[in-house]
Amino acid sequence: MAEITELLTEWTNGNKDALNKLIPLVYNELHYIAHRHLRKENSSLQTSALINELYLQFVKWEGANWNCRGQFFGVSARIMRNIMVDYARKRDSLKRGGDYQRISLDDALNILDEKSISLTELDDALNSLEKIDAKLCQIIELRFFCGLTCQEVAEILGTSAATVHREETIAKHWLLRELKRK
Repeated sequence: MAEITELLTEWTNGNKDALNKLIPLVYNELHYIAHRHLRKENSSLQTSALINELYLQFVKWEGANWNCRGQFFGVSARIMRNIMVDYARKRDSLKRGGDYQRISLDDALNILDEKSISLTELDDALNSLEKIDAKLCQIIELRFFCGLTCQEVAEILGTSAATVHREETIAKHWLLRELKRK
């Protein structure tokens, strides 16, 4: 972990080669996160393609200010979410409102009982939540998109696992209400 933090610091300080050294160190974890979410979506998007797209997004970044490993994985989760949503929107627009690709939140968030929602609906709801409370949105992203435990999220956010669990419950209830309206 120290090597990852050191490379993030080097990248922050403008060493573009640090990203090339960092990716092999975090590739397996990023691959696991991407595979887990793509499997749930039953997408034709491949895991390696998602990771490659993530890498291309990072290559474009200038002046990134990385504080820690957790922040990196949180940002990675956000970018993966955006890539998946863009892919889903493109696919859905090609179908002109046809059959939406569905993902089940029951396994990851226990938000909905036996209800599946589209990734685009989830993204819209998360964007609305972020406008109200960015921290609640971040907790859901780290838990759902990164697959982190409450304890790991607590360490990233500098709070207790009990607080993360409580705030996650609040976010789940808010998302449930928001998604039931759709």
